[in-house]
Amino acid sequence: MCYTKVKEGENYYTIGEVAKMVEMTREPLRHYDRIELVQP
Repeated sequence: MCYTKVKEGENYYTIGEVAKMVEMTREPLRHYDRIELVQP
């Protein structure tokens, strides 16, 4: 299971939770992470 760290505070969220927050699916977020477009 992938986790990403959100800068506000020290909370950890699953990639699925982050996807819901930004209203997209998990697959693009995983792709962006692989190509280092976004960093956790």
